[in-house]
This record gives sequence, structure tokens and C-alpha cells, in this order.
Amino acid sequence: MIEVSVIVPIYNVEKEIRRCIESLVNQTEENIEIILVNDGSTDNSGNIAKDYAEKYKTKIRYYEKQNGGLSDARNYGVKKAQGKYISFVDSDDYVNIKLYKELKEYMNQDYDLVKFKIIKVDEKCKELEKNDSPIFNNKSGEEAYNILYCNDKMTDVAWAYLYKREFFINNKFEYSKGLYHEDFGLTSLIILKAKKVASTDVEGYYYVQTQNSITRGNEKNAYKRNIDLLKHYDNMIEKINSAEDVKRLNIEEQKQLAEEIRKYILEIVSKNGGHLASNLGVVELTIALHTVFDLPKDKIVWDVGHQTYVHKIITGRREQLNTLRQLNGIAGFPKTNESETDCFNTGHSSTSISAALGMARARDIKGEKNNVIAVIGDGALTGGMALEALNDAGSSQTRLTVILNDNEMSISKNIGGVNMLLSKLRTKKTYTKSNVSMKNIINKVPIIGQPFVKIVQRLKRSIKQLIIPKMFFEDIGFRYLGPVDGHNIEELERMLNISKQLEGPVLIHVLTKKGKGYKIAEENPDKFHATGPFEIETGKPKKEKSKDYSKVFGDKLVELAKKNDKIVAITASMKDGTGLTKFAKEFPDRFFDIGIAEQHALGLAAGMAKEGVIPVVPIYSSFYQRAYDQVIHDIAIQNLPVIMCVDRAGVVGADRRNTSRSSRYGVF
Repeated sequence: MIEVSVIVPIYNVEKEIRRCIESLVNQTEENIEIILVNDGSTDNSGNIAKDYAEKYKTKIRYYEKQNGGLSDARNYGVKKAQGKYISFVDSDDYVNIKLYKELKEYMNQDYDLVKFKIIKVDEKCKELEKNDSPIFNNKSGEEAYNILYCNDKMTDVAWAYLYKREFFINNKFEYSKGLYHEDFGLTSLIILKAKKVASTDVEGYYYVQTQNSITRGNEKNAYKRNIDLLKHYDNMIEKINSAEDVKRLNIEEQKQLAEEIRKYILEIVSKNGGHLASNLGVVELTIALHTVFDLPKDKIVWDVGHQTYVHKIITGRREQLNTLRQLNGIAGFPKTNESETDCFNTGHSSTSISAALGMARARDIKGEKNNVIAVIGDGALTGGMALEALNDAGSSQTRLTVILNDNEMSISKNIGGVNMLLSKLRTKKTYTKSNVSMKNIINKVPIIGQPFVKIVQRLKRSIKQLIIPKMFFEDIGFRYLGPVDGHNIEELERMLNISKQLEGPVLIHVLTKKGKGYKIAEENPDKFHATGPFEIETGKPKKEKSKDYSKVFGDKLVELAKKNDKIVAITASMKDGTGLTKFAKEFPDRFFDIGIAEQHALGLAAGMAKEGVIPVVPIYSSFYQRAYDQVIHDIAIQNLPVIMCVDRAGVVGADRRNTSRSSRYGVF
């Protein structure tokens, strides 16, 4: 097992590089890999590095890339690293040959971050200064930061620490290209995010200070640069007043914006109430959409619409979000009268693909070239209208992008055949990657390339069935891309840009985590789907919730069902919302969650009633309008004893907006 990956960016250091590499290949800890990244050197540095790589084949890996700067080279090296920990060494510096051996005890204790001593030396390796930091073990990132800061021992350089690779990657840390002292601000953030930090007395790193060193000179100016860098990483959200502001950000800045948006939404919803978990889950996706597409020319139709807080922040309504769920405040859903970037009012489920397809066809009739995107959740995809729209879009081959936001979690757990299909797709990345790469390779083969591709295409259906069972989306006419990590902005933007180049309908399968970034919501996404005001630290409501209608109804139904075994309960994916959680637990064989399908719910109930069963069907008042036909024709005309319970009836809902139409998950 590789304990440490040492990443060494190289650029025009032919005089110093041997000293650096020698200090690494002679480490007393043998389980290390040395990653040499030649960042477009124009001197002999690359050849020297290659010679060492040839000599120490089992220990050194050498890479060449176009010049992108120190940050770019570090980021490149991180992606190649395989060790449990990573360490950065600048190619004109060197390290103690016992460094990683002496740090091994800390690696065994699974620290996220380990700080060691730095010795500043001159060009002749004469000691000038030693950085003696306070010694401590097992501190949180905040504790460590405060100790170092208060003792004036904060070292904001990348190479002063040993980083747990898993921690580094999971937090998607990247050094920003083009910034002076690019590691200063980011290193502070890395420390603050760490759960377990140690500061040691191990003398590890020799920083060679030359006349050209960027840290040499006026310390006051250096401190100012550090402050400026921290400002660069902080308060990014305040710089965003439109999607154009987002487009100007680099990837590191976008990641920082994502974190700030999460904090802001958490603060607002904890104070006012609102839809929390769903919005925390789409932060990166929304940023990527606004980066790649041009609103309002391009159109984004959000299904259900309760996940548009991020969209509203980006489109100039950040301060208005403070009025969420206040009388005459900002809507919790898209509103065309609020912003021209809200192209369609949505509040109920499973409608986005139909509306987006209509817009796309209108675009084609008018001879325009804009993009139309529908964002729909995996729960909403079970709705009949969504499946009807998919069928129509696939057969028509209209240019349209559908974003399937798959978080495996609606208000209640997703069920049914569509969910089972998605479960298979979530784990099958092989097909998408192999399909593209193999075709590209074969096409390049002289003479036989193109004919062979045609032969392979004839076998495509069989191959698909082998790799991804029931490749539903491609079978009905969609180009399927994914699954893609919905919290990886770079990958999202890449996929979205690909979709813009493709003809016909495209479906991008995006995997997100509901409640992302707020652990309590991640662990309890159903409770934080829609919530009243709560304490951020504990997740507990600020006011004790009284026993509501749905809870009373659910308790009474359980009581009745214990006396009559013919009573069954049916829900259209609203077990928790309609008070059926207890019933489902007590009588699992008499409980039926059929997904977002109110028509089917009442048709199913009619069939059961016809055979002497007593079906109870609680549905939100606004959703009954979807099943009027079944109420009249299947139940009323046949005089069948179906008990239909109307939940959430009323004029004004929880968001305090005096409107006449309610949403699937509240009133908008």
C-alpha cells in the first residue's frame, strides 16, 4: 500500500531539481510514490526528471503537461495520486529524508491534516529561520486554526502539511489558477474543514529562499496579499447579481460560491421555514446550468419548482429570499412575474418535460436556435404525464435536454419499476464511457474503421442490454448521458456542453444528495424536505409542532384497521405527508405506495372496492384535480365505496402567499 504521494510541480528548475528529487528517493519510508509534473519547462528540467523516473521506475511517475502554472500542476498531481496521504514539495526546495517515516504514526491515526516544521534556508542551504509551531494532537480544524493564528504561527502554504487524500478529494479542493500566492486562502479553508488535525515537532521541509522568492520582501505587503486572497475565497455570494457573474468565475470560485449558497439557504430556511433538503441538493447543478446556458434566451423549466432557491439567488433575488414564507414575500417556486429567467410557473409534479417540449417545438416553428432544458426529479418521473412526455419527445426527435435529478428521495421513498431501473443505472457508468471511447478509437483505424463502426452499431442493442439492463431512455429515442456526479461542477458543465452539441432529445442522469452539506438534513431528508423554522445546531423545530390533521387522521386509521382487516391505505408517494407512516409500519401488506400517480391511485382503489376491500385514499386537495375523471367515471358512476380523504384543503398554505393554486409540496 502506498502511504504517501509526493507531488512535485516542475518548471525551469534545472539547477535545483536534483537536490529536491534526491531528498525524496532517499526517504527512509519506502511506501511512497513521487509524482513529477513537468509544467511545460523550457530548460533541461524535464530531461533531468525523466532520467530519475527511468532510474527509479518503481518509485517515480513522470508526467508532462502544457504550462498552466503552479496551481494547475498541483491539481494535476492530485488527480494522479494513489497514496493514503498527499504531500506537496516545490521543485526548488527539499525535505528531510526521515520526514514521512516520522509522520507515519500520525497517518496510522487517520488525521485529515498534519502540520510539520519548516526550516528556511538560503541558497547554500544555511539555516536562516525555523518555524516552531505549537504542538498538539487531535484538534478540530477550527481549534487548530485558532491555536496557530493566536500564536502567530499560521502557515498558509501548501507544502507545510500532510493531507489525507480522501479528505482532500471529497471536499473537492483545488488551487486557483492565476492567483498570486494561490495557496494562501485555500490552505486556511482546508484547515477549517478538517475534523482531525495534528501539529508536530517533526522537522520536515527546507524552504530555499532566494532573491527571487515570492515570499521575500515586505511582510506587510505579504500579509495584505493573504487578506486579499481570503477575501477572494470569502463572500463570493455577494458578488453574484446575475448569471453573467457566475460565468466569470473559475472552477475554484464556483465551488466556493456553492458552499456560500448552501450556508445562506440554511440560514434563511432555519429562520423562515421552507424547502431545505431539495435546494441544498441542486446547488452545483444550478451553478453549472447558469454557467453553460444563457438565460432568459435559453429556457429552464423546473419540475415541481421547490428547488429553485439557488436559481433565484443567482438571478438577482438573493436579498429577496429573506422574505421567503412571509406575507407578500418572494415565491418559493418559479414565478414568471418575478423574473424573466423564470420561464414557466411550476408547482405541481411531472409537468416540466411536457412544457419544455412545447417550448422547444415553438422554437423550431419560429426558426430560433435557443436551448430548452427540463429539470425533473426521479420521484416526479414516475408521474404518468412525465412518461407520456418522454414518449412524445423521443419519437419526435425534437432538440431538448432533460436533466434527471436523481436523489433517490422524494417526500416518501421512491418506489416502482422506474425507480428499479434508475437503481440499475446509478451503478452503471461503464456503458457511457465505453460507448464513446471505443467508437472514437475504432473510427481512427484506417480503411476498416467506419465500416466496422456500422457493424458494431447493429449489435448496439444487445450490448446495451448486457451492460445496462433495460436501457429505457435510449430505447424510446433519447441520448442518455451519465450517471454524473451532481456535486462535481466541472463534470456537470462538461456534460451540459456535450448536450448542447447533440441533435434530438438528450437525457442527462445526475446523481445528487438531498440535504447536501447539512449533515442533519442529509440523514433526515424527508423531515427537511419542507420545514418550519429550526435550530441549525440541532435541527430541532423552534416551536413545538402541534398534532396536525394528518397525524390525527393517521392514528385513527390505524385504530380502525386493527378492528377491520379489509381496510387498506393507498398513497401517491405521500406516505409521510398524509399521515400514513404509522399505518405502513403496522400493516405493510395492506399499504400501497404507487408513486406520483393520482389517477392510478383512484383506479386501483375502484378495483379493490369492487372486490369488497375498503380502500382509503388520502390525497392533497390540489392533486385531486388530476384524478377527476377517475372520481366520476370509475368511482361515482359505479357507486363504489372508496373513502377519499382530502388533505391540505384551504386557500392559503404554509408559505403565506395569498394565491389560489397550491403546489405538490405546499402552496405557491
